Amino acid sequence: MRTHLLPPELRGLPTYIAKKWVQVGPPTSGPGTVEGAEFDREGNLIMGVKPVGENPQILKITPDKQVQKIYEQDHGHLIGVAVHKDGRIFLCDIKGGFPVLSPEGEFQRDLLDQPGMPDLHPNDICFDSKGDLYVTDFHDIPLNYEGGLYKFTQESDYKECIRLCGDMMTPNGIGLSPDEKYLWTAETVPNTIIRCQLTPEHLIRPMFLGVKRVYHANGADMCDSLKVDDEGNVYVAMMYGGRCIVTDDEGIPIANVVIEDRYDDHCMKSPNLAIHPEKKKGYMLCCGTDGAWLYEFDTFAPAGHMYAFQ
Repeated sequence: MRTHLLPPELRGLPTYIAKKWVQVGPPTSGPGTVEGAEFDREGNLIMGVKPVGENPQILKITPDKQVQKIYEQDHGHLIGVAVHKDGRIFLCDIKGGFPVLSPEGEFQRDLLDQPGMPDLHPNDICFDSKGDLYVTDFHDIPLNYEGGLYKFTQESDYKECIRLCGDMMTPNGIGLSPDEKYLWTAETVPNTIIRCQLTPEHLIRPMFLGVKRVYHANGADMCDSLKVDDEGNVYVAMMYGGRCIVTDDEGIPIANVVIEDRYDDHCMKSPNLAIHPEKKKGYMLCCGTDGAWLYEFDTFAPAGHMYAFQ
């Protein structure tokens, strides 16, 4: 039986309650999930959903909570979303795809379906201020250091893929600090949060302090996707915990966010989240036997530094 205890180092921190905001899917007790979330310039939340026994889909949640399906494919598992400032939607298919959609949700191309691309298992993505695209290569074989961080350059129309860092175990969430001096990621199986120092060219600084595992999460909940707010705070979704950890810009935990019905065990799959670009509001993606939901919570700052809003 779950005790729902927070790890000892988190128990004395402020705890914010995330409350149900809108339902986006049916109940599930199996492998169904909600994943990948980011706002577009019109204030719509773009996200992925994979109901049990159904195809992976991309949904658009409007500011007035209307849920619209804008894309569906008959294969793979769509778990990462990033929105270009021109409205295009870039997706991660962890089974080995990198679809790009029009703002309306029409398929345009797959970034991995071009010459010279590495064998990637894309998990999560983010843009920098130049439009370059950063992605985690998950490679979900436990205890194998086969994953890494990659960058697709906008100057090449995303035809050039640069390996930034390798020999990582199940790298998952990814995000940039507002000043773009640091690239954040989380490794799911080792349960760690990593801060990578970047050069002015946005490559990882080639020194032993360039990559630091700044926090190790305790317990069975797993570090999953992450987002960074305008103050540099990092919000890390904890899969199977119905919660997320908030750290400062050095990786020190400063707060917890827990869903309001966490003790009922109904929506404990909590792999992803989004932060509003203009409001101090966050949205945790959770699913379970009570359905698939977005839970709204207060944040320390908005996330208006994201490339989609430039």
